[in-house]
Amino acid sequence: MEFVKLNLNLIRLMVVFFLMFSLSYPKIGAADDSGSIRVYKLTKKGQLKKRDWTKKVTHDVCFNFKKAQKGHRFAQTRYQYCTLFASPNCDENNSITSMWGGDKYRVSGLILDVTQPQTKLYRGTKWVLHPSENISFESMRCH
Repeated sequence: MEFVKLNLNLIRLMVVFFLMFSLSYPKIGAADDSGSIRVYKLTKKGQLKKRDWTKKVTHDVCFNFKKAQKGHRFAQTRYQYCTLFASPNCDENNSITSMWGGDKYRVSGLILDVTQPQTKLYRGTKWVLHPSENISFESMRCH
């Protein structure tokens, strides 16, 4: 009888831990409300100035900026990937290419060739729009 009581308590404890971890773990590829979208602009002194757009961008909707934005680096930890566009209305013909600034990119099983320019800016904080200047963009879409 004591053995059954001990096993029942152990099973309850395992269920509680399973529920705690499964409910708190983010789903791969889904929008993560706790993440952020940031663009860093180069100042005249060569320093980076941060802009945060976490609340402005909606999942799978083209976001047009009121006026053209400029940025040197891009970081996002909220969506599976984002794409920046040089023109309004997220025209696919005007998507901006970026390079991953790290040695390698491997997140959730995705491996990118870091020697090739990318238009899909996956989760990460090392996307470089241009190595030495600010690039202008007018719209963005995140998936």
